[in-house]
Amino acid sequence: MKTIEELLSPIEKLTELNRVQIKKSMDAQQASAKKYVSLAEERFEAAKGIRDVVSFNAFIMDQVEFSRSSMEKMLLDSKAFLTEAKVYNEEMVKLIQEGNAVFKNKINEIKAIKQKPSK
Repeated sequence: MKTIEELLSPIEKLTELNRVQIKKSMDAQQASAKKYVSLAEERFEAAKGIRDVVSFNAFIMDQVEFSRSSMEKMLLDSKAFLTEAKVYNEEMVKLIQEGNAVFKNKINEIKAIKQKPSK
């Protein structure tokens, strides 16, 4: 039974890593979506304030700044996502290598047992 547990341990760790990563990703996406909804609502309210050419020009200038800051935020979010993905990938590769090592060790143990002369 210990052999099966040893073989399954890396798989269990990989499963847990995937569960945690999916939860983190979903939480981040949900927070991002809420933020973008809030920003869109703010811009809608600002647009409702347009009454003349001066307020229209002010709105347009705000939209330019909003677009610039939104692009910067998206770039930062993308960079953070890529960093997180890199860490996840490194952890996943490590767990797969660990699983392969455990599997190879068990195969070698079985071969060694089979090669022992019987008494």
